[in-house]
Amino acid sequence: MIVAFGATFSYPFLQGYAERKGVAATRFVFEAVEHIEKLLVFPGGALVFILGALLVMTSKAPNDYRKHMPVWLTIAIAWYLIAYAAGFFIQRRQLRQAVILLEATPDSPELPAAYRPLGKRIQMVAGLLGVSIVGITLLMVLGPAGS
Repeated sequence: MIVAFGATFSYPFLQGYAERKGVAATRFVFEAVEHIEKLLVFPGGALVFILGALLVMTSKAPNDYRKHMPVWLTIAIAWYLIAYAAGFFIQRRQLRQAVILLEATPDSPELPAAYRPLGKRIQMVAGLLGVSIVGITLLMVLGPAGS
């Protein structure tokens, strides 16, 4: 999980730094984020889900989750699927749009006006995904203690 999602916490900070440096830096950061997500985040996120599902399905513990799924686990799974889908279908598309827009813009310290609302949405979704990772992790850690 750390490998798949650890780097994602830096994305909003990298974006803010790059935006202060201009078009070329922002384009570079988004291209790097796309590459990291393609190689680590999305495959790693799918692997985390698959391994978690296998863990639930093969559980031999006294709290057999196959027979009785606790509320905290149901919420964590639903939240995970929503966050993964938002990253894959929304954030990935927004990043691609930003790269295309910035590729069509000459390198300058000033970002184009058309980029500003897109940049804010990218940062907002990244923040929500970061909060989701923390929230899901807390549910997975603290949930069994309350069971």
